[in-house]
Parts: sequence; structure tokens; C-alpha cells
Amino acid sequence: MTPRRCTGGGNRGLTLVELLVASVLLGTVLVVLVQGVSLAVRTASEAHREAVALQLAETLVARLRAGELVVGTDADGDFEAEGEPTYRWTVTNETLEGLFRVNIAVAWPSTAGESSLDLAVLLRAPAEDTQ
Repeated sequence: MTPRRCTGGGNRGLTLVELLVASVLLGTVLVVLVQGVSLAVRTASEAHREAVALQLAETLVARLRAGELVVGTDADGDFEAEGEPTYRWTVTNETLEGLFRVNIAVAWPSTAGESSLDLAVLLRAPAEDTQ
């Protein structure tokens, strides 16, 4: 039996240089892909925190309308009772003609330090007791 030689000139395989170029391209694509996914996750997380902050600010407006918080009085606190102890709130008031401009600020810790959401509503001044 005599050894056979492969004479198919087109089937030589990949060279080391071609493998290195392919590896560098694949690595670059993977790095860009991971960074994109990471940015998308951070953006979605921050959007979720802002949505939670808006819902919590709306609960403060409801508490003001229900009389649980006094319109015209500045106050602050947290949302531990609502299950969100990392969110804090501040309510300030400005007096207008028969109305109060109530400024609600909700703050929470974020990767960039502290983020906040501000909401302003106009509410009627509380009725005076006539007794």
C-alpha cells in the first residue's frame, strides 16, 4: 500500500492569520453586543424606578386630597409603609389666590448618585372652620 497524497488545491483549510482575524472580529462584535445589552438593562431599570417614583408621587397627591396630609404645610418622609423604603419625598407649598401650588419631590438612590422626580399640582386651600 502506497501513501496517498491530497492534491485538491481548493481544500487547504484556514491559515493561522485567517483564524486570528476571525477571532478579533468575533471578540469585537461580542464586546459591542455586551455593552449594548448592559446599556439597555440600565436604561430599563432607571425607567422602572422613575415609573415607581411617579406612582408614589401620585399616592401623595391622593393623600393630600383625602386630608391625610395638610395642604399648605411643608412635610417630608419616606415610603416605607408602601414597601419602598429607599424612596423619600418632600412636599412644599406656594400660596396663590385661593389655591396652593403643591410641589412634590420624590428622590431615590441611583448609580449616578441620587435621582429625583418633581411633580407640581394645584389644590384648593383647605376650607376654614366656621365654628
